[in-house]
Amino acid sequence: METLKLNYSNQKKLETFIQKNFFENNSSGKIFSKPSPLVIEKDDEIFEEVSQNDMIVKLYNDIIDGSVKLSKVFQNKKEVHLMPQNRYCINKDNLYSLY
Repeated sequence: METLKLNYSNQKKLETFIQKNFFENNSSGKIFSKPSPLVIEKDDEIFEEVSQNDMIVKLYNDIIDGSVKLSKVFQNKKEVHLMPQNRYCINKDNLYSLY
């Protein structure tokens, strides 16, 4: 399957998504239960590219060392839900490394 690689500037939303999935409830950087989606809304800068493709999505941002890998699980006219494919995350020097 092809991969869609995008720069994503909404740093706050991305960091909240990472914290919730990898570090909430003392999970120490590992997803233990069902992850929460990253919700891309219609007014978001990457909505068009993500909504028109069924590819794996890799998002890049200054807070990520590398990328976060996501797959689309839901879509309607107003939003797209992307679920993390990475299972582990390390936070070092205010950078997240996902694998």
